Amino acid sequence: MRARWVFDYPPREAPGVAVTHIAKWFPGRYYKILTVCLSKESVISGEYVGGPLAEMSPGRDPQSIKDRFWTQVYKCDKDGVIHGMHSAVPIFQQEYSERAQAVVGHKSVVETFAAK
Repeated sequence: MRARWVFDYPPREAPGVAVTHIAKWFPGRYYKILTVCLSKESVISGEYVGGPLAEMSPGRDPQSIKDRFWTQVYKCDKDGVIHGMHSAVPIFQQEYSERAQAVVGHKSVVETFAAK
């Protein structure tokens, strides 16, 4: 079933790369697709917590982190807010090593979820 509407948020500064909100025709079915960058600067400054950062082992030197990009899909409400513990777990996640791959991957994931 095609999406009722797809809204791409304007590009944000780091750590965001792209954010899209999808509404399906089935009542109450909304998805938020986020593509973010986990860089050593964001880890050191504490800007980004959770998600891929949770995989960092204790004592690991943040300087050894290479930039990584993640596309994650969450269930959300009509306003794009992710609620509850179960919704905070991504239903889909994909990692990229370069920003260009992440942008293409984000568009691909949006097309896939919009078409489901």
